[in-house]
Amino acid sequence: MLGPDHPDTLISVNNLALVFSAQGRLEDAAPLYRRAVDTRERVLGPDDPETLKSKNNLSTLLIRLGRLDEAEALLAATLESRERTLGNDHPGTLTTAYNLTVVRLYQGRYEDAERDCRETLELRRRVLGDEHPDTLLSINLLAVIYQQQGRYDDAHPMLREIYETERRLRGAEHPTTLTYMGNVAINYHQQGRFADAEALHRETLVAMRRVLGDDHPSALNVMESLATTLTKLERYAEAEALYLECRRGRERLLGEDHELVAAALHNQANLYRDMGRYDDARSLYEKAGEIYAARFPPEHPHVIGNLSELAKLLRLVGDEEEASELEARIQSSGGTLR
Repeated sequence: MLGPDHPDTLISVNNLALVFSAQGRLEDAAPLYRRAVDTRERVLGPDDPETLKSKNNLSTLLIRLGRLDEAEALLAATLESRERTLGNDHPGTLTTAYNLTVVRLYQGRYEDAERDCRETLELRRRVLGDEHPDTLLSINLLAVIYQQQGRYDDAHPMLREIYETERRLRGAEHPTTLTYMGNVAINYHQQGRFADAEALHRETLVAMRRVLGDDHPSALNVMESLATTLTKLERYAEAEALYLECRRGRERLLGEDHELVAAALHNQANLYRDMGRYDDARSLYEKAGEIYAARFPPEHPHVIGNLSELAKLLRLVGDEEEASELEARIQSSGGTLR
């Protein structure tokens, strides 16, 4: 018997948490990650690399659960420890700084996120070089920060730079290159360049299906993005077929109660709302809500976002009383109407 504090036991605990996370069983993974952190902190000390690795795993899970304040506190403590023991320009320190920036982005603290991202990007350029994958990740994060603020034109040259760099270094059909190619297509959509977005989404989807397979998660993500663009072009029948294919692919791959299946239901509901199929839209919003409610706390952005769209739909069809009840529910959970 190895005992609960043995390093091999904690490796097994961590591996089980990873499996639960991959399955979307986030609430089951959380206590396992917490156990690994507490035990390693007690046995190895708060600054041990294995302790810090466990804290990073836990913080990543907390982000997925929408428990952003907890994630921020944990990452801030980890960053302070890594700066003290490794220095502020160590790659491990910069990874923690990057993750902390992601939390601040999700919190809507755009000025803080942009400042921190620029600092990390500058250090990664100096330490790792302009074309290192981590440097490109920081450039991409800065572009996302701009996108979240509606600064789509500012984001475009950065997204283009990343895509062209990956295309040159890895090749035109490397999965990473294709992911960044899809990001450029999404940016075209955000800029209102729907014809350009459609063409690039289609090119990306054909390549991803050839390289990764029809049901690969990345191919399904691009399919969903293409459907969103076709909705804007009012090509509803094409969009509906793609949304259905995406959803069924995710159900086969992940199970019917996965959060990404809920996302597909939510997006298909948006389509039906735009088509005036209000009963169908409501049914899908409610199905998505059931999945989200089973996986996330009431204040999670996915829960709030889905309820907000359902409340808007109810107002659209004249059900003011139920819409008000939903809005009160959102506010009581600490969320903000969208």
